[in-house]
Amino acid sequence: MGSGAFLVAACRYLASAYEVALVRSGGCHASDIGENERAVIRRNVAEHCLYGVDLNPMAVQLARLSLWLTTLAGDRPLSFLDHRLQVGNSLLGAWLSVLSRAPNPAPATATADRQS
Repeated sequence: MGSGAFLVAACRYLASAYEVALVRSGGCHASDIGENERAVIRRNVAEHCLYGVDLNPMAVQLARLSLWLTTLAGDRPLSFLDHRLQVGNSLLGAWLSVLSRAPNPAPATATADRQS
């Protein structure tokens, strides 16, 4: 996820595509969509369509800030994207057959041995 540059670009792209689709479907006219409406569209895209994972907690915070600024969500706390942007390792893969089982927890004896 890094600092969120890709997520910001994806947010802008998807919001623009949504705006075009809205106009084409006859939901509104292009002249009816102002900057406030565009910010609401970007906010909805960020809340419902974007996800990110990074090992570096600072990168996750930077991505949150970048998206928050892009969506102009001044009325919402910076944490409004916490459930979408997480600290973790996205490079760990899983086979579909493995996803039907719960993950194996770390052995309790390994942590107890290290603390002794």
